Amino acid sequence: AVVLMHVPIFLVRFIALFCMGSLSPVYRRARSTKVDLFRDFNGALTRMMVVSSAYRHIIGAARDVPATDLPGLTYGMMFEQMHDVFAESIQSGVLQADDLRVMTTTIFRHLDKDGTGAIGCSEFIRAFISHDAIKVEDVAHFFSKDARRKVSSVL
Repeated sequence: AVVLMHVPIFLVRFIALFCMGSLSPVYRRARSTKVDLFRDFNGALTRMMVVSSAYRHIIGAARDVPATDLPGLTYGMMFEQMHDVFAESIQSGVLQADDLRVMTTTIFRHLDKDGTGAIGCSEFIRAFISHDAIKVEDVAHFFSKDARRKVSSVL
């Protein structure tokens, strides 16, 4: 009976890894990813800084504006960026302009978590690091005064 309980898990894994078309390679790479907390922590922090800088560049904001005061990324801005990203695919005919609009609309709606019609800096950062094991909140809690006090009392 215990062996039979593993059959559904095996089937789902097999389908995800080998029968999902273009998604299967993504699942296979994700499955083989090794977790290294120290490497991942440093990498996540670095990616957070890079994406914050990229966000400022995309929306045309100055470096001295606090992240909480930055304007949001609009649909039009995102469409322009997506057009640049997929320029070769559009030029070769793999993607049409309508395909790009559908893709941009779908992604924009997903990223605009608060429904304001614009993607804020924190939404952009969270989307960028969504595959990371370490999130913004994890870093903030790890380095908070309370967490440092707990760690020092254990040591």
